[in-house]
Amino acid sequence: MVIHEDVWAQLDLASGQPERLGRRWRVAGAITALAVVIAALLGLSGAVVPRISQWSGGGSSNTRSSDELSIDQEFRNDSWLPITITGVSIRAEGMRLSSVGPYSPVLRPGQRVTLDLGIQVVDCTAALTERAVVLFEVHRWWGSTVVAAEQGDDFDPWQNFYVSSRCEPRR
Repeated sequence: MVIHEDVWAQLDLASGQPERLGRRWRVAGAITALAVVIAALLGLSGAVVPRISQWSGGGSSNTRSSDELSIDQEFRNDSWLPITITGVSIRAEGMRLSSVGPYSPVLRPGQRVTLDLGIQVVDCTAALTERAVVLFEVHRWWGSTVVAAEQGDDFDPWQNFYVSSRCEPRR
């Protein structure tokens, strides 16, 4: 059976294509929007990178020796998954972390832990100039990472009170 040229001329070969193309764009847009929402939720949840916050409430200080302070600070696991703390350090000018008191290494979501930080003040002026950041080495089943404890913008440098009281006699 042969189709005559008159029939071919009457057929619209592009019929239906714009409709299919429009549908493809809508599906691609929906998939892209869903991927963005999932990525945002994973980022906020702490599922990929754990989230730990430092609480301004609480905290006490004792002098262990002439060069070392014992400062209690409270931290919370803000992730949606449990984390295992494998190490604690501090990033601060003029101060060194010499010890960390005993703590439970596994934190469930929302759980708080109070750490007894043994801090040596090496340089009083430098220690008072910028905010000290507590760093946590955190392990998950897929690997380890180092995260800084988050502090709010209105969070005063937590070490200032302790260091200034410690450095006052030296001035």
